[in-house]
Amino acid sequence: MARRFGYRPIADTPLLGEKIDYVEAKSTGEMGQILWEIHHGNHEKGMLQLKKLAEQGDAVAQFNYASKYLGAKEYDKAYEWLKKAAAQEMEMAYGQLAHLYHEGLGVTKDYNQAFVWFEKGAIAGDVSARFDLGLMYYQEEYGRQDYQKAKTWFERAAAMNDARAQGMLGIMYLNGTGVKQDYQQAREWLEKSAAAGESLAQKYLGDYYTEGLGGEEDATKACEYYEMAAAQDDIYALYIVALIYLNGNGVEKDADKGMAYLERSAVLGNADAQLVLAGRYYSGDFVAKDIEKAREWLEKAAALGNKKAKNALQTF
Repeated sequence: MARRFGYRPIADTPLLGEKIDYVEAKSTGEMGQILWEIHHGNHEKGMLQLKKLAEQGDAVAQFNYASKYLGAKEYDKAYEWLKKAAAQEMEMAYGQLAHLYHEGLGVTKDYNQAFVWFEKGAIAGDVSARFDLGLMYYQEEYGRQDYQKAKTWFERAAAMNDARAQGMLGIMYLNGTGVKQDYQQAREWLEKSAAAGESLAQKYLGDYYTEGLGGEEDATKACEYYEMAAAQDDIYALYIVALIYLNGNGVEKDADKGMAYLERSAVLGNADAQLVLAGRYYSGDFVAKDIEKAREWLEKAAALGNKKAKNALQTF
């Protein structure tokens, strides 16, 4: 049986305030003028005008004013303004409220409330809410596991070109989770997601070609996909690419490049990479021998729970 592939947790989906500043009004009236002032004129003056309009009950202004607090990580204040906007059926507020409940930001963590708001956002057509609702049905921890419903919401998000949802559909077909295992379908969905820049999909395509799922192994193509994910600092992909170049699997052996990838993965917290790097410093393979550095990397790996590193330290 092919090993099971993972997924991106909801917590990895950023809040709007961490991605963009404000959402444009649908009209070019007073809100449009205020946003122009904020972005191109007197920012402080624009923010005062935005606050005034929000206090007067304008839902778009309330949502935009909440975004200010999301960006500042003042989540309790963001929550209050998002609730006001949501009460007026400002659809973009639904998903943001769901995230606050999911992460316990500004409110008590409550997965049931997160589900309620993700569902409202998903039904309203918010693509991120559709993806996150799919994850809540996909993951067992929420007590609502239903792979068919997960697939439905992933498909709806994927139809809106959400690369994360495309990747999740690829994973479902790869594992045969809630669907008949289908490597062709898996590859097609993963390729769409990878082409849009999703590092998870790029990494899993690397695994796909390494293991020869649905066809023959292709070490060269696997390395290409791993390198795409590594370029985005995926610590697993960095580690795999390091081993590929150190061993010359499907590529010309390149110790310098391999060690650079290995150290990057180790620095970012990959215990396996830290263990291997410790071994390189201990033996003097590809680097100058340095017992103290070997010990340092072993200690880092052990602190992350790596059993081999813990055992090695006992006899170091």
